[in-house]
Amino acid sequence: MAQTSNSKQNILGLTRVQLYWTLAAVAVYLLFNLFYVGDAEVVIVVNHFALLPLVVAVMVMAVRVWRRIKDNRKIRGIWLNLLIGWALWTAAEFWWVIASLTQEEIPYPSGADIFWLVGYLPFAAALFLRIRDLPPMEETRYKVILWSAIIAVFIFTTVWILAPILNDITPSRVVESVLNLLYPLSEGLLLALALRVLFTQPKGQYGNAWVFFGIGFIFHAIENLAFSLVDANGLYYLNNQNNFLSSILVDASLTLSYASWLVGLFLIFRIFTDLNSVRTKELALPVVPNTHVLVFTDAQGQVIEVSKNYGDVFGPRETSGKELSDVLGISVEKANEILTEAQTQPVLKERPIYSIAGLSGRNGWLSGVSMMTSAGASSGANLLMRFWNSEGSLDKALTEYENSVVRFLVSSAETKREANEVPQLLRSYYLPFLRELYNRVLLAEGAVSADALYAELEALTNEHPEWGVTMEPRSLVFFSPDAPAHFAASLPAMVALARKFAEETLGVDVTNGVLRSVSNQWDESVHRGVGMYAPPVLPQSAPQA
Repeated sequence: MAQTSNSKQNILGLTRVQLYWTLAAVAVYLLFNLFYVGDAEVVIVVNHFALLPLVVAVMVMAVRVWRRIKDNRKIRGIWLNLLIGWALWTAAEFWWVIASLTQEEIPYPSGADIFWLVGYLPFAAALFLRIRDLPPMEETRYKVILWSAIIAVFIFTTVWILAPILNDITPSRVVESVLNLLYPLSEGLLLALALRVLFTQPKGQYGNAWVFFGIGFIFHAIENLAFSLVDANGLYYLNNQNNFLSSILVDASLTLSYASWLVGLFLIFRIFTDLNSVRTKELALPVVPNTHVLVFTDAQGQVIEVSKNYGDVFGPRETSGKELSDVLGISVEKANEILTEAQTQPVLKERPIYSIAGLSGRNGWLSGVSMMTSAGASSGANLLMRFWNSEGSLDKALTEYENSVVRFLVSSAETKREANEVPQLLRSYYLPFLRELYNRVLLAEGAVSADALYAELEALTNEHPEWGVTMEPRSLVFFSPDAPAHFAASLPAMVALARKFAEETLGVDVTNGVLRSVSNQWDESVHRGVGMYAPPVLPQSAPQA
């Protein structure tokens, strides 16, 4: 998820100082295991006391995540299996630690072995269900790397672990030998499944969490395969002395596996705290005029010409030589105010104006520029009246020249209001659709599904940096100063992606119901107005002739 604070520098949400302290603690732990010289009991006890808090923390976090996620039908099976697996292995770890601290020699097999071996089944089921939800691998190079890694692990396990065990099977040690075979076979299966999980590009916080889950299973496989190897050769803390194979590949790898799982669980739990419903009360749309009328006056303030669409707006009437107040349907005082300003100011700032010309009154906005002689005297004014027409624009009658004058006037320094109004309209129109779809996914399917939608939107905006749009959890989107120029492309695309995601998650009928609930806030003229600049979210009926 996007970080919104300089204090958050990584996916864990830790500050740099916190991250450095965490990495330093891990480094100290590994260095101790690597370089400690002396009685192996010290290393064993340190590793036990480093492991047990992590085992407890993983179990507690797994229960907390399960409570939040159990109603999500898409991933409920995955998490039920993970919870059962961690519960079984937690029991096994405590059994083993207590036995190792209280007994001279731990019996083999013991109760811990039962919990460990049974625990492989739900973990394998969870990884299989996760892989089933992942997209297929498309790139051949990744397939080659994945299968090469799996084959290498299979060859190593067969040659160095399974073959010696098979050669040493005796009638008196059948049960022990079978268990010795089951451990590496089970770990090899989990390792292969974990590698497949890691070979998928993570999406969102949930995807990042599964990266750490996969790493955790890899560390656990390293620990168990290494233990099978060193135990079979009598190298596990040989002569009660520390060695690399025992402390790093076995004990430290086991600790790091639980640490990785804890990080993954922490990331998932953050989804529930970071993702909340976003504000949707942005339904009051600005009015963007869609009809433009030009009026040209002479030095005395009389009208000399009007644009071709004047009659469509005000009705057929004579305009040449008439007073500005008569042509625009405004008071004499207002007309004199405009003409006086035109004689002294090069640009007339836009102002609201009410015209009573035509069959009914109209609210509009008037702006313009003054025409000056070489001596600096006023020779007239080019005035622009902008109106909103609910039945659609009345600009079709404008000539090419008149359109160029309109473009000049609406983009001039003091009359560029329209350049700001259109982006504001598009933002106010599309954001309620986007936010309501996101909120409905969050409400109906939970934070994990909302995180997946968030990740897809984030990927889309990352593909188009020119949009100037970034994802932000509290408001959903953040716009840079350059973003308004691209609203006609960015916002419809984001809504379309959210709509497709919602249709696949919630169903077409529910999704259309959400969209209609937003769309019905406005009448059809609003949707037609938006349609002048970007496609409406829902198709609108054509206006009556």
